[in-house]
Amino acid sequence: MRPVDTIARLLRPRDEIGAARVLAVALVLAMVATVGWEVVGWQQGRPGSDAGSVASSLVALAIVGLLAAVLVRVPHRVPTLAWPVVAVVQPLATAATVVAAHDASAGAQFGLVYAVVFAASQFGGVFAWSVTALAVSADAWIVFSVLDPGPAASDLLVVACALPMITLVLQLTNAHQDRLRARLDELAGADSLTGLTVRRRLVEAGTRALAAGRPTGLLVVDVDRFKELNDTHGHPVGDLVLVQIADLLRASAGDDDLAARLGGDELALLVRGDHDAVRRRALDLRDAVRGHHWRRPGLAPTVSVGWVTAHPGWGFGELYEAADRALYEAKAHGRDRVVGAPGTVGGAGHP
Repeated sequence: MRPVDTIARLLRPRDEIGAARVLAVALVLAMVATVGWEVVGWQQGRPGSDAGSVASSLVALAIVGLLAAVLVRVPHRVPTLAWPVVAVVQPLATAATVVAAHDASAGAQFGLVYAVVFAASQFGGVFAWSVTALAVSADAWIVFSVLDPGPAASDLLVVACALPMITLVLQLTNAHQDRLRARLDELAGADSLTGLTVRRRLVEAGTRALAAGRPTGLLVVDVDRFKELNDTHGHPVGDLVLVQIADLLRASAGDDDLAARLGGDELALLVRGDHDAVRRRALDLRDAVRGHHWRRPGLAPTVSVGWVTAHPGWGFGELYEAADRALYEAKAHGRDRVVGAPGTVGGAGHP
């Protein structure tokens, strides 16, 4: 990966919609706190806080609220670099404002939390911890500019412990969510009976391979007389046959191939290779099913296999259609056969 791509990945939020919501809430709450700070200051007679400053902060709150609403509605319109820039600018702007107001109260220092929460919840570890370090440095600027060294060191110690704790908790939560999402994605992509890839994943993988121009072929496999097998031996035995044939299909696959269940008793194998590799996979599977020891009297299932290699310009739809036609030919000519699609090199049927 190029350095510029690595930097872009580090500075990109995990989820733009989630980032927009968190940032919108943070901005609105920060402005609400500012309004409250001005109101309390006016009530207490603090210099600089009066009816005018309260009115100004209310106008600012209304503007920020409007921007937050727009942000939530169209997060995809936000330039990628705007997200990390906000996280970096916020603690610096907070520190500059607080130092200018000569106010190092707990409420003033708490303004640094917004950037830390935003960065830790929406970005990866490197950037999140960088913003946390920046916020701690901003707090050092605040307290040592306003307070005496003793109280300043005490306040900084509290903030230097609290902000990393917030970052740690949010980063651990993110990691747990990522693992859970990956597991759910894995389960959603696997057939519950055979453990093979589901049809949707096969289509996606085949589409990518064809778009990349890689030599690609497809096997479509059907268990012969599967309904009769279920009626004679029962559905549990039918399920067992499917599972074991799926295992044989997986065993016959190459390292770069992808085995899938299309539905019912129909399986498929996406092969990354030329016509010789595709044909070899088909024959290996047919022979493996023939030679498998089923350990049940009267049980000797067979499979019909249709195979094809992609022509230039084909999409997955054309690839599957051609393999399915070849499968139909295999079943029409007696089953337990391997047939290549018409026009495929080496595509004659194999009894």
